[in-house]
Amino acid sequence: MNSVTLQYETAYQDLVNRLGSTFPEAVPYLYSTKELPKLINGHFKLKLTQVNADSLSRYWDIPELRLISVIKTTKTYLDYLANLKESLRDGYVRSRYTQINRAAFGRSSSQHPNLQNPPNPSNFPGELQAYNLPAIRTVFVAHPGTSLIVSDLSKAHTRIACEASGDAQLTKRLNSDTQEIFCSIASAIAFIQGLGYDWTEDNIRLWVKDKSHPNHQMAAMLRAVSKNVHYGSMNLQGFKTLQKTIRTGSGISLTDKEAQSSQSGWKKTYAGVAAFCHKIIKEASCTLPLVLGIEGIKGRTKFGLGYVRCLTGRGVFLPLYPQEFGKGRSVSVRGPDATAAFWTMAEADIIKMALGVIIDRLDCHPEYGAHIGNMAHDEVDAIAHSDYAVEVAAIIQSSMRWAMRQFIHSIPVDEGETPESLICDSWAQK
Repeated sequence: MNSVTLQYETAYQDLVNRLGSTFPEAVPYLYSTKELPKLINGHFKLKLTQVNADSLSRYWDIPELRLISVIKTTKTYLDYLANLKESLRDGYVRSRYTQINRAAFGRSSSQHPNLQNPPNPSNFPGELQAYNLPAIRTVFVAHPGTSLIVSDLSKAHTRIACEASGDAQLTKRLNSDTQEIFCSIASAIAFIQGLGYDWTEDNIRLWVKDKSHPNHQMAAMLRAVSKNVHYGSMNLQGFKTLQKTIRTGSGISLTDKEAQSSQSGWKKTYAGVAAFCHKIIKEASCTLPLVLGIEGIKGRTKFGLGYVRCLTGRGVFLPLYPQEFGKGRSVSVRGPDATAAFWTMAEADIIKMALGVIIDRLDCHPEYGAHIGNMAHDEVDAIAHSDYAVEVAAIIQSSMRWAMRQFIHSIPVDEGETPESLICDSWAQK
């Protein structure tokens, strides 16, 4: 960890020095919410009121403002590493877990530090590539004599949406040999960005897998961007939010028309899922189970309550709000809340069902020396004696597949990975 931290500190100081050569007055106030906007506005004749990633990303054509953004991003990496070091005890980073996060539709959460959402290497600023920095996740490794095993549910939200909606195109893609659903979107974005005719769906898929290929970094970023389009559309995200997410995460700027076109293209491709999203909203808005005390809770809301029940049977009450539908007006649950609840609750139930089976099976084999090190939404990270790593990986993998099969029947629940492929030198391999 010390070596990785030193590399990031060196890069951070070099970036600050570069800013100091062209915009020195900003350096002492990089983290001042009051003074930095004043300096930027005075120097570049702008009217910024804040200097977060979204506001700065609109002016990344100005080198100094792009550099300030990269500096701030690098500082978040350093802060994360510092939090890990502060929580390090006996060679382990120990977090505080909440099994059911009240604000996350049944998902667990991790705090002090957050081990479920480390910095994403797909969002790594291009300016940092010259420093050859290791991914933050490289600091997570197994102790000598043990192995790290990382397994996830594989496109859980998408498989849940496919099963629930019966979408023909999504079913076809997930039943194909590649099961690829993101690279087609990535290819369309590459065309918008004018990258050339080589950026086909098949090539992007190959380049994403080949980390030595010169186009790997861009291909991986485009695939990450395509995930934003896919999952944002599944959750009825507005095109402005999509623009912001893609711009701040990758530096790619989509016009209003391009962002809307990306979303409308997704809706046409996956018309069955799009229709099912509206079905979730409609049913949730007129459903209210008669449970003890519900009338009292309903009475404390302004417009009433709705109820979303997901694929696994878990449900959640959501408030109703006034909505505009063409020339009409009614009350309804908010679409993004209702759809996110449907996918997320089902995923949370499936991963926890799998965890119960995994722990029960591992307890039967104390010689494996296995334990769960982390659980990140749809992912299980375990440690085991190296001599038994394959056996432990097979138990984890088969348990997760079994849990998925309790609810997913029309498509595969995995991509055919072998247990050996789950054994990693560090978390960064996944």
